[in-house]
Amino acid sequence: MVSGQMQNESTIEPTPKSSAQHSVTTAALLATWRTMRRLFILVIGLTVLLIGVAMVVTPGPSILVIPLGLAILGIEFAWARRWLAKFKSYLPKKKQPTASQPLAAQPGSESSLSVPLASSGESGPAASPVALH
Repeated sequence: MVSGQMQNESTIEPTPKSSAQHSVTTAALLATWRTMRRLFILVIGLTVLLIGVAMVVTPGPSILVIPLGLAILGIEFAWARRWLAKFKSYLPKKKQPTASQPLAAQPGSESSLSVPLASSGESGPAASPVALH
């Protein structure tokens, strides 16, 4: 009789998960994914930011690396977006070209510069002008 009871217990199949258990599991996995993503962005962003801060006293383009670190951190953190906006406010504003100012001097136009070359014995009108572009 004991062997018959053991046989019945071993053949019992697990009950399928209900929809409530399934949604709890999905919610837990989603929360874990969000936390891992946030942690990954924090580690990468802080690493880039600290490298940029180190470049302030060592040779390197800290003016480019610090905003890059803040931009990476700004993906997830509002404080980093505020710091990046404050950093951008310190940068000089671009001037828009007006209609009276040409974008660039065209080669051969009257606005290109001519500079006479002074060679080793020639001076005055004998020297040939060279146009700079």
